Amino acid sequence: MRDGAAMDLTTQQRIALIESVKRCTARPEFTAQFYERFLAADPAIPAYFANTDFAKQQRMLAHSLSLMVRAGVRGNTLSRELIEVADGHGVQGMNIPAHMYDAWVGALVYAAGRVDPEFSVDLMVAWRTFFTAQVALFVAHAKPS
Repeated sequence: MRDGAAMDLTTQQRIALIESVKRCTARPEFTAQFYERFLAADPAIPAYFANTDFAKQQRMLAHSLSLMVRAGVRGNTLSRELIEVADGHGVQGMNIPAHMYDAWVGALVYAAGRVDPEFSVDLMVAWRTFFTAQVALFVAHAKPS
């Protein structure tokens, strides 16, 4: 990535991505599809959610995606809130293994494809490009095992 995730997307792709994220996060089935796919992606993942309030977790996911989009549009940065989330997922927190973040992005793209009525190949590329870059920043800060 040159100057951040959004810089690798055209203006049209950025606008389409932002609108797609809004459409997805406005629909409860988006987070349901996401967590169904994510929890099934690796047998170790469900243990990290053993005592999770999923209503709260779903709100946090939507909020985190919004924060990532805003930060990504500004460039190669994480917001203070995302740094706190990264810290909670890093070695001093839950110590989430780095490979699980790939599953997270995959589940995100899958859920968007299932829920967004305007989803297309171009949007799939935008979601994957953007959130892979944002997660790379997140992982670099979290320094997972």
